[in-house]
Amino acid sequence: MYTACLNHLAGQQSGGHAPPPSPHLRSEIGRFCDNLDRAGARLPATPPAEPAAQKPDGGPSGDPAICDLAVTALRQHPDLWEEAYAVALHRGGVLTPALENLATREDTPLPLRQLAAEIPLGHAALRGLALHAALRTRPTPPTADDDAERLADIAARLGTLGIRLSEAGRREEALAPTQEAVTIRRRLAEASPGAFLSDLAMSLNNLGNRLSEAGRREEALAPTQEAVTIRRR
Repeated sequence: MYTACLNHLAGQQSGGHAPPPSPHLRSEIGRFCDNLDRAGARLPATPPAEPAAQKPDGGPSGDPAICDLAVTALRQHPDLWEEAYAVALHRGGVLTPALENLATREDTPLPLRQLAAEIPLGHAALRGLALHAALRTRPTPPTADDDAERLADIAARLGTLGIRLSEAGRREEALAPTQEAVTIRRRLAEASPGAFLSDLAMSLNNLGNRLSEAGRREEALAPTQEAVTIRRR
């Protein structure tokens, strides 16, 4: 059955394209993705001949051929991203770069906006995918016609983008979207403090964190203190 999965995933049947998988084969492919990842974590890279393991940054290591197979698998059958994502979310591994590769396609089937929001903050293996998703779905600037719901959504997404950038080590870039989120939430809080003051405090705290991470500790004090003041009310 794994041979069938390999042929199907890699598109090695005649013409280079396999037909859509049956429900049974799709289930087997899900198990194959899991075992493919386990193999990538277990086999040594050559060279050097050292035990393969997850890198400190969550990236994959192991046999490059297995990594290439994972990339080819999703390139040939992008509709199987959910099976690959389930494995990568749980364990990272060789399916992570395959998902990142798939996310770069203009016609990607990945729900980028959903992934930008739902990949856990601090997830070492998927931080690259999360950042790419957040960047590609960055909201357009607010307009005077936007209602409170739309503004709140923009602010939340910008705040998440700031965190994703910071997690990727792009600390200076993280400041702009974080500051934008503060500006929007301040506008909302001025119009409806009961509904949005707590969100403003969260954005201010985020801004303080981003400034501190960027080495601008003196500047970080004001938003952090304002956040504390709001929360004490």
